[in-house]
Amino acid sequence: MEQKSIVLLSPHRSPVYVDIHEKPTIGNLLDEDYTECKSVFADEEYRFELRGIDVESISSIDFLINDEEQTIYYSDGVFSFSGDGPKRKYVFSNKFGFVEISIYLTYEDGSVETWYSEYLSVLVHKDERLESIEMMIDYVYNRQDQLLITGEVGTKTVGDVKPGKFINLDTRISLANEILKVYKDSYGYFSANSRFKTKVAYLVDDSNKLQNVSSKTLQYIATHPGYLKEGNLSGGVHIGNRNYIPQKTLIEKNVYSYDIYENRVIVGFVSKMINDINSMITDVTRLLYRRNSSHVENSEYVHSSYFIFQRTEKALIESLSRLNELKKEFEVIYNLYKRSLAVKEEKIVRMPKPSAIFLSVTQYNILYNHIHRWFEFGIYNLDQERFMMSFINGSALYEVYVLAKLLEAIPAKGFSLQESYRYSYRVSGDSLYRNTICNNTFVFQREKERISLFYQPVIFSGTYKPVNGINLYRNNSLSFDGWGSYYYTPDYVIKYEDGYKEKYFILDAKYGDRVFVRKLQVAKLAFKYLFSISTRGNEPVDGLYVLYGESKKNDQYENVYDFQTPGKAIKPSFDLVPITAGVNNEKHMSNMSRIVDALLR
Repeated sequence: MEQKSIVLLSPHRSPVYVDIHEKPTIGNLLDEDYTECKSVFADEEYRFELRGIDVESISSIDFLINDEEQTIYYSDGVFSFSGDGPKRKYVFSNKFGFVEISIYLTYEDGSVETWYSEYLSVLVHKDERLESIEMMIDYVYNRQDQLLITGEVGTKTVGDVKPGKFINLDTRISLANEILKVYKDSYGYFSANSRFKTKVAYLVDDSNKLQNVSSKTLQYIATHPGYLKEGNLSGGVHIGNRNYIPQKTLIEKNVYSYDIYENRVIVGFVSKMINDINSMITDVTRLLYRRNSSHVENSEYVHSSYFIFQRTEKALIESLSRLNELKKEFEVIYNLYKRSLAVKEEKIVRMPKPSAIFLSVTQYNILYNHIHRWFEFGIYNLDQERFMMSFINGSALYEVYVLAKLLEAIPAKGFSLQESYRYSYRVSGDSLYRNTICNNTFVFQREKERISLFYQPVIFSGTYKPVNGINLYRNNSLSFDGWGSYYYTPDYVIKYEDGYKEKYFILDAKYGDRVFVRKLQVAKLAFKYLFSISTRGNEPVDGLYVLYGESKKNDQYENVYDFQTPGKAIKPSFDLVPITAGVNNEKHMSNMSRIVDALLR
C-alpha cells in the first residue's frame, strides 16, 4: 500500500515529501534519538499534493498548520493557498520553530479521516525576531525553578534541597565538586594516619627472631628440611644421634592492616562517583545530540528551531565539559586512595552503615557526611533541560514566557507565592490535549486576598463541581469552526478571591502580530471564552485579554470595543496587549501590571 503523504511544491525549491500518520508524531520529535527533520522556508510560496489518498472522492478538506486553519482551493490535482495580502501563499511566514500539518478529510460517503504530518523545521532569514526569541529563552531559562519546583520557589543551593527531592543537573555537579574537594583535602591524613587493625601474620625469617613456638612453626620446620643445619648444641631437632638447628622458620608477628570496613567504603565510594558521573555523561550526551546542532542551512537561512534550543544546548555543553573534568579528577583520587590504603574494594550501592570510626574520628566523619549527602540529595533528573527542549515552536515558547511574566507581575503587587503544583486534568484518551510538564497552578496571597493562576487549564462542560478549584464551565455545544469537543483549554485563567467575591480573567497568548490577532483570532476567542464559558453562578467571565508576541514599538494596549460609548465601560472587558521580549520592555511590564490592577478592582 502506498504511504500516504503530502508533497509541498515550490517554484524555487525542490519538492518536500512529508509522510502523514493517523496520530500526531510529537513523540518522535521529542525522542532523544531523533535527529532528522525536513525543512520548509518561511519566505517561500507553497502548494501541495496528496499522495495515497483518493482526492476525487473527498467532499471537503480542512488544512491546518500548528492548529491554525488555512484557506485552500483545489485545481488540476494541486491544492493552493489563498488569502489576503501579497504574502498570502507564504503559509510558513509567521511560523517559528517546528510546524505540524494536520488535515481533516470528509468523503462523499460521509466517512471522516484525520492525518498528521511529521514535524518540519522552519528556515528563516536572520532578523530581529531571532533576538526576541533568544531573549525569551534566556528569560524562561533563568526562571525554571518557578515553573518546575513544587511548593515555594526553591534555590539551586545544595544546602537548601530537601532530602529525597530530585535535584537538577547543575546542583548535582556542584555537590560532586564539593565531594571531590573533601577527598583532595583529606588525602594527606589518609595517606599517613588512616585507621588500621592488627592481625597475626606468619613470616619466614631467621630462627633467632622466634619468640613463640606454635604448631605452625613446628609444621614448617618439619616440611622444610633444607633450612636445617647440624649443630653441636644440645638443643634443636634431634635426628638419631645428631642435633639440627633451623636457620629459618615460620615466625608469628602482629602486623598493621588498612583493609578495614571504613577504608573500603571510602575507596569504594570514589568508584561509585566515577560510575555515577559516567551515567550523567551518557544522559547529557543523549539529550544534547537529540538535535542536529548544525543550525545554518546556508549563508542566508537558519533553522529557527535552533534558536529555541541553543540556550539549553550551551548549558548542556558546559555541563558535559564539567562532568568529563570531574571524571578525570575522581579517577586520579581513586588511584591515590587505592594505592595508599591497599584495600579490597567495597561495592557501594546504598548508603553505608555508620560505624564507631565514621561517627567519632573527625576526618572519617567528614567524608561519611558527604557520602550521606550524595545518597540523600544525589537523586537527579534532567527535567529542566527537557523542559527547555520541549518548546517545539515559537507559540509554545511564548506561552511559557508570558506565564513567567505573570509570575513576576503578581508578586509586584504585594502578593506572595504560597504554593505551586502540577495538576493533572483528566481528558479522554483520544484527546489532543496534553497536561503540561511544568507546574500549572500557582496560588498567591496578600492578607485576605488570594490570586490563583492556572496555566493551560481544562474548562469542561456538564460538570457540577469545580475542577482544580476553577468554578467555570463550558455552557454550550456550539463550535466556532465546526469541530466539536466537550472542553476548552485557554492558555491562562486567573481567579481573584477576597472572601466576598470571586472574579475570573481569561488570558490567551498568541505568537503573532496585531494584524494577525485582530483579523484571525479575536472573533474565535470571543466566541470560545466570552460567549461559551460561564461561572457556576451563570455569570460571564470578567475579562478576556489577548497578549501577542510580535508587536511593533508603536503598538498600544487597546480595548477591542473601539466603538463603545465614551465614559461607559463595556463588560466583560476585552483587551489586546502587546508583550514582546526586547521591544519596549518597561511599557510591556506596565501592560502586564495593568491586567493585574484590573483584576484587583
